[in-house]
Amino acid sequence: MPCKQCPREESSTSPTTSWSDGRKFVNVSFADQGIGIPRENLPRLFDPYFTTRSDGTGLGLAIADRIVTDHSGKILVESTVGVGTVMTVCLPVAEAGDSGGAQEPVNEGADPRR
Repeated sequence: MPCKQCPREESSTSPTTSWSDGRKFVNVSFADQGIGIPRENLPRLFDPYFTTRSDGTGLGLAIADRIVTDHSGKILVESTVGVGTVMTVCLPVAEAGDSGGAQEPVNEGADPRR
């Protein structure tokens, strides 16, 4: 689903695979032809509460980055002002019998008897 700031015809996704450090990754890229992200904002892009929008909370990308990082992945960003942005989510592929580095889910505050 395209973001609310991007018309449908201006966004796209494309899955690929790659290898890094002897592990296979699945990569999903999300591209738009929007206004792009200024270079000075790129280092803070995943910081909690960082936003350039008057109606933004600055939590969306911080949460997405935390989820991807918790699964031993990463989010790559390429952006050119006036051209658009490509964000690529890279997640390791688990081999048969391998947890892929993932841990059992933890639900803090949940009743351990369930």
